[in-house]
Amino acid sequence: MEAVVYFDGLNEPVNPGGVACWGFVVEFDGKKMEGNGVLGAGMNGDYTTNNIAEYTGLIKALEFLKGMLGRDVKIKLYGDSQLVIFQLEGSYRVKSENVRPLYQKTMELINEFNDVEIRWVPREHNKDADEQTRKAFERFVKDNWEKYKQYYGKIGWARKRSKEIGLPTL
Repeated sequence: MEAVVYFDGLNEPVNPGGVACWGFVVEFDGKKMEGNGVLGAGMNGDYTTNNIAEYTGLIKALEFLKGMLGRDVKIKLYGDSQLVIFQLEGSYRVKSENVRPLYQKTMELINEFNDVEIRWVPREHNKDADEQTRKAFERFVKDNWEKYKQYYGKIGWARKRSKEIGLPTL
């Protein structure tokens, strides 16, 4: 048996300092399971980046799998962040002090399984995980609209998509 995992992260409307969200999709034993959440937001004083969000998506997926599967299930991990994938493969060094603990946690979790394959995929092949990050982001914006609007103003996502999710346009 094998589990296929797609993970993603976003940090919008600005990077760094936006709203950092993570998401994953796990396909195992004919079932599709999803997860998403918000890591933090610059408007709340959190230090957020897209790379931190990407790593968090992978960590959350691996923690989910660890609680569900044994070590002998083959795990295939797919993500569209070249930085994350190439750091885990050893092609890139981990330079950021903010990313290093996430890298270490990811490697610890990967080592909980006997057979893990990790591959980069183009963004268009990671749509389901991307959709999970967007769900978390839209939920956060809806729940924090006034503060979000005041802090980020007329930039990025808020200007383009606020009407789509039923919020007043800026």
